[in-house]
Amino acid sequence: MIGKIFCAIGKAFGGCENEAVVTLKYSGDMDINEVSSILLDKFPDTPLYLPDYYYKTCTVGDIKRFLEWDSTEKEKYEAEAFDCDDFSWRLKGNIAIKPWSSIPFFVIWTNLHALNGFIDSKGLFYFIEPQTNEIQTELKEWQGLEIRFIGG
Repeated sequence: MIGKIFCAIGKAFGGCENEAVVTLKYSGDMDINEVSSILLDKFPDTPLYLPDYYYKTCTVGDIKRFLEWDSTEKEKYEAEAFDCDDFSWRLKGNIAIKPWSSIPFFVIWTNLHALNGFIDSKGLFYFIEPQTNEIQTELKEWQGLEIRFIGG
């Protein structure tokens, strides 16, 4: 009850846009070996940091629902103050809440850009452009040509 009161006050000042976290029904399980194998098959010789041993997977549709709920893409881009790496870290931080925190979801650095990625329940890897919520299977040229780091 008190939380609703504070949220009502917060709404008056532009807060509490997203009161309830989007629900999630896991679609499968993966361990660190499966996740690293998928990533290294797609991005050989790329440094990986995977902090968890066990992961829960979901569908691309689930990620789309999360992105609709999340408001990262609504932030204003500001060079050096809130640019691509800040968008990427914010989206990663926002998805690091239960039940979403078990998803194999990453921050990715290229030679030109920072963005996000995830592995779905079919074992397929996707990029997410956190400034637009676009889900992609490949990098666009302006996003870079070389993956330098993937962190979970």
